[in-house]
Order: sequence, then structure tokens, then C-alpha cells
Amino acid sequence: MSQPSKNMKKTNEKEICLKFVNDQLNELDRQLKQYQMEWNVKTNIFQGYTLIIEQMIQTYIEQNLHDVRKEIEHKIELIHYDYHIQALKLEYSGQNPSASQKQLMKELCQ
Repeated sequence: MSQPSKNMKKTNEKEICLKFVNDQLNELDRQLKQYQMEWNVKTNIFQGYTLIIEQMIQTYIEQNLHDVRKEIEHKIELIHYDYHIQALKLEYSGQNPSASQKQLMKELCQ
């Protein structure tokens, strides 16, 4: 493979990975905006809802979010894992493995 083709392939691989990461970030951003809208709707329903009450709720939530934080951290690790797996697959396919090598890799990765 010529040098320009290799560089183009690496650029495409980077673009694919970058798109994957950006898609994940966009999904998290979308979820955050949805939760903020739901929060605003719920707080507007309550009469007498004040900044003090909101601060008390935020303090309570922050103190009791350990499980949710762990779940989010786990999802982040899965994204990192998926990214690295994808990068390894791209690198492996770039080596032009033979059919028998592909079969062996498939068996090893099961």
C-alpha cells in the first residue's frame, strides 16, 4: 500500500473514532438537557419552591448519588473499552490478515 493511502486510511480511522466519541458525548448532552427540562417542569409545579429548597435537594442528591456515580463511571469505562476494541480491530484489519489468521483471531476472541 502506498504511503498516501496509508495516511488516508489512518485519517479515516481517526475520523471514525472521533465520530464515535462525539456521538457518545452528544447522547450524554441530550440526556442532560432532557433531565434539566424534566427538573424544571417538576419544580415549577410546586408552589413555594425556593432556592433554599433546591439547595437542600441538591445537597441530599449529591450525598446519595454514589451508586449513580458508579454506574456513570462504569458506562464511561465501557465507552473507553469499546473505543480501544474498535481501534485494535482497525489496526488488525490494516495488517491485511489472511482468512486463516482472521479465523484464528475470531476463535481466540470468543
